[in-house]
Amino acid sequence: MTSEHDMKGRISVLFAPEGEADAFIDNLRAYATQAAASDMCLYVDLYFTKHANKFLLVEMYKGDAVPHENEPLSAIFGALMPESRREFIYPVYSDPPMRRRPLTEPFDSAMFGGSRYIGDAPFGAFAAAYILPGKEEQFLGAIGRVGEKVSAKEPGFLYADMYRTDTPQRYLMVEVYASKAMLWGHQDFAHTKAFAQEKKQYEASKISAFTIRPAFSCGALARVHEEARC
Repeated sequence: MTSEHDMKGRISVLFAPEGEADAFIDNLRAYATQAAASDMCLYVDLYFTKHANKFLLVEMYKGDAVPHENEPLSAIFGALMPESRREFIYPVYSDPPMRRRPLTEPFDSAMFGGSRYIGDAPFGAFAAAYILPGKEEQFLGAIGRVGEKVSAKEPGFLYADMYRTDTPQRYLMVEVYASKAMLWGHQDFAHTKAFAQEKKQYEASKISAFTIRPAFSCGALARVHEEARC
């Protein structure tokens, strides 16, 4: 079994050139399929955002097997807009745990075709946080406590993954619910409101976030059913 300590990945916020989003998606699908064919790849997840040319790509590999820039992705990512950014990640927290992927719920409604933001399709958020030096242990403890309540009590919760980065005190999180309404409803629970107040004592700056919608997932630990994978 692969533990979180034997895993390394990369998160990429990608901006395709104007008018080239569809071709870029095709290239990302091909890249994800190729990556997932490797025994070292655990999962590759792609998310749409509310901007037609903006995407979130999450990759996770065993050990230190993340593809280098001079490998196949250079041809795909070479024409990206300059605001694109990429960084290495390391798993910190996952609910359901990594070993329990994939989920039992199919993500057919999140596949290509029709509107990218269908109201009853899976919907989530990507967030980045900088934590004050010396406050990381308390922050992660708070995340764990609220995560237990979210997974036990909140309708429509599908999954959440938190990662640390190579930048000190920087953490990234992906969380996904069964629909847009359920994501927004998450903010009304008492434990969510309490955490919103508690986290202020740990933050070095305000958490930045944007909404996402699952597009596809590949790999041994993909988040979706076989028929919905790329």
